[in-house]
Amino acid sequence: MDMTNPVEGNQWRIQASGARVYAMPIWLYCDDTSGNLSKKWNKHNSFLFTPAGLPRTAVHQEYNVHFLCTSNLAPPLEMLDGIVDQLEQFRNAWEHGIWAWDCVHEEYVLVILSVLALLGDNPMQSEMACHIGSMGKYFCRICKVKGHGTVAKESNSAQDTTRAEDHDNNIAEEFSGICTETHKETMEELVTRVKQFVKIGEARCKDETVAELKSMFVDASTVGNQTRIKQRKTATGIKDTFLESFLNCLAQSYSKIRGGNSVKQEALNRVKETLPANVISPVWRVKGLDPHTDTPVEILHTVLLGFVKYFWRDAISIRIGQNKLKCLGLSNLNGHTLVQYAGSLVGRDFRAIAQIAPFVLHDLVPKDCYDTWVALSNLMPLIWQPEIDDCTDHLNKLTVAIDNFLACTAMWTPRWFNKSKFHIILHVVDHIRRFGPAALFATDRIRHILSGARILIRDPNTKAHNSESNSPVQFEVSNSSSDIHGLPKSEVNVVVGKGPLTLIRRPNIITDYLGLDTLQDTTKYGQCIRDSLPLRTYMATETGQHFPDALASLPRNILEGNNFRTCKSVVLFNGDICKIGDWVLAVNHTAEQSPIVACVRELIQRKDSEADMCLHPDAILLECGIIGESVASYSMPAVRPHGGFLLYPIEQILCTANLQHQCQLHKCAASGTDFIYEERVKTSKTKLAIHHSGDPGDLILNTAQMHNAKHMQGLRIPIRQPDMNLAILEGAAREIRTRTNDTTSGAPLTSTSVRGRGGRGRQVNTSLQQHSQVQSVLQG
Repeated sequence: MDMTNPVEGNQWRIQASGARVYAMPIWLYCDDTSGNLSKKWNKHNSFLFTPAGLPRTAVHQEYNVHFLCTSNLAPPLEMLDGIVDQLEQFRNAWEHGIWAWDCVHEEYVLVILSVLALLGDNPMQSEMACHIGSMGKYFCRICKVKGHGTVAKESNSAQDTTRAEDHDNNIAEEFSGICTETHKETMEELVTRVKQFVKIGEARCKDETVAELKSMFVDASTVGNQTRIKQRKTATGIKDTFLESFLNCLAQSYSKIRGGNSVKQEALNRVKETLPANVISPVWRVKGLDPHTDTPVEILHTVLLGFVKYFWRDAISIRIGQNKLKCLGLSNLNGHTLVQYAGSLVGRDFRAIAQIAPFVLHDLVPKDCYDTWVALSNLMPLIWQPEIDDCTDHLNKLTVAIDNFLACTAMWTPRWFNKSKFHIILHVVDHIRRFGPAALFATDRIRHILSGARILIRDPNTKAHNSESNSPVQFEVSNSSSDIHGLPKSEVNVVVGKGPLTLIRRPNIITDYLGLDTLQDTTKYGQCIRDSLPLRTYMATETGQHFPDALASLPRNILEGNNFRTCKSVVLFNGDICKIGDWVLAVNHTAEQSPIVACVRELIQRKDSEADMCLHPDAILLECGIIGESVASYSMPAVRPHGGFLLYPIEQILCTANLQHQCQLHKCAASGTDFIYEERVKTSKTKLAIHHSGDPGDLILNTAQMHNAKHMQGLRIPIRQPDMNLAILEGAAREIRTRTNDTTSGAPLTSTSVRGRGGRGRQVNTSLQQHSQVQSVLQG
């Protein structure tokens, strides 16, 4: 390791010759653009990057996501080889930096480029980390945890192993890992395997992996070692798809030659001399990057398209009423869609399902399954929390929540622990500690941008090298933002003039296309929409009835005149739209205490006041709610309005809150009907609707809401550290009993979920099809 010379000073200062030096870490993202594998619309692997030093609100804006290259022929690691070559060849960017023009300070700066982490879905990250994939015996790319003894058959195609988890098999199919035709896992073996599964194993080491890959190449340089290499892949969980092409080339060099090993060895040596100097993955040449630790857990595919999708297909329900998505920051959903197309839902659908699942599944699934749903719903806000004030406290809560989720899953059935995502989630704690909130390295926004770039990707003007050569496909990109080279200091730079800059000073179609618009229009904050009621006296308002002396300082003629109006909604300062009757979280008088939960009763304006001129409310009348004890079945606090009122300015309202009726306690049923709207027109068709019985004020604060999770943390019910060993023992015992009963009766294992994608068909849980409320709708 080079040490700084105290006489000369920092090496970057020397190279910069007094110029500014900027460190520029980047998120490097790779994924396939389309899963369509037909010959005409085959998928394209694409590389993009985002500056990692940007604020969270800007890191995933389209303008800050830069396209590097794409190909429908070259595999990802071959494309990465071209990217690394450019960085190494262009003045050795990692050693000497890249000169660039700073348009703000109008001077040259020296940029130090580094790859902070590699982003992508789990199969892509496994390929980047030279890992065999989720179907291997050692299925984790981060640690050396060992799975069951049934190992996926080795294939020459990299996609066969690394993309295996894209097929969502149901529980019955996953049971094959526990009970095979040749071996039935005993109680002791099952418990031991699951205990290992829910713990983080020995960390993988970059140096060990590189040494193993080099050793594989050495073995491949000798005739007759193909079986040994395959065994080493299985025994270590290491598979380099970049190296794989050269290993196959060496193996094929003598496969058709007849004769002794000496003749074959000569043919192999001739082919070996034609291979490049670097035959292992280019990812190991990226300075300062360890693909084992720098491939953070991708929460979109692991949680939303993983746990939530698995569970939803296993327990399809259509019991979500019209008010269930209120104040969650989500658009309403159609229940028929969530059931009819359960196999085709996307991330935003599962995001909504996870936040309301505890309130709609309580009487439709077994208790162990329901408890797992509750644990998952309470876990998700902690994972998606975009801002973390106390990292240590947050990660401690997250660790307990993950353990609780895994314990509930083990209690339900250990069959789920054949899916690698239930282990990979354990590593998200370390990745948040290393990289920051998981929302920073979530890829849903990048995937959305990439999916919209298919026209660019299929542009016939894109040029590539001969596909038959071993050279990586490289592209001529006209977009200057994709140029990774620094500008030479001799270049004359022209700054954009004032005229073109005026085009992006305010939101318009250009800024929207470039992704320069902010996520929320701050000019609307605090603005309200007036209702149709006429102006009236202060005492004629509900605020005047509860606070008659609140405006005693105003002249009598103003109070007794028709100078007060009310509004029906207001935009809070976090962007939430708050309507009359909505529940909100408001700042308590003591900042150290948790926020109060209250219901908005009135938005009042005084005519010609300063707030009225800005279309802001002068005050908001709130009815306070009493936060009661935890409701055990939901693991959320009970809330009841008690009639006490407060008068708050809008600045003290934090956000809207989602409250649900205690339907489980009051046995609410789908006994009502609603008319169906088609194209916003009311029809004569009807559908079942949930009729809330019992006390309408018996409510539950939905602390599973992901929107505004930061403000909700102080009101969450603390999760107790589960007894993992006991949960595993009980789940394993139930599994063994189920297996024994099925064997005795001769009945086949029945599916409790929907089958995977493609043409496999979708099978709905029979017990849910027979449920009396199966015709109610997730209405929006």
